[in-house]
Amino acid sequence: MRMTHLKKSFSVGIGFDVPLRRSSTRELNELKINILESQSQLRSLANDLDKEAFALLQDLSNQIEKYDLVDSQIEKGQSEFVLQEYRKIAETPPLALLKLRENTLKIELLLQEIQYGIMLSYIAYLDVTGLLSERPLKNYLSKDLTVLEH
Repeated sequence: MRMTHLKKSFSVGIGFDVPLRRSSTRELNELKINILESQSQLRSLANDLDKEAFALLQDLSNQIEKYDLVDSQIEKGQSEFVLQEYRKIAETPPLALLKLRENTLKIELLLQEIQYGIMLSYIAYLDVTGLLSERPLKNYLSKDLTVLEH
């Protein structure tokens, strides 16, 4: 048995992409610039959130002080007690009693409005600081920060 040699030719081709130094350096520099710009934007946004959180915290503090002031005025004035005492006096005109009651209700309404503002500011603060969406969910309006079940 004799082997015959096949005399067929074949070729193998290999291709290389040779990057030009200038184009790859330019692309690398553009990527570095994009990274730096993104990092700068991130720092700017974080700074804006910090400023907003601080402003909300100041607003919340001011509203709480306002609430305490109005509440102490109610306690000092003892408007409900005064109203009861005026009712005991026979000569007290009904219009005066109504005026006293109206003033008492206005102050109570003001307290409710301040409480509502405090709640809104507190929730906005929790949202800006990321606590509102933190897992596990917590009830930040409860005294013991109750964990909410899903």
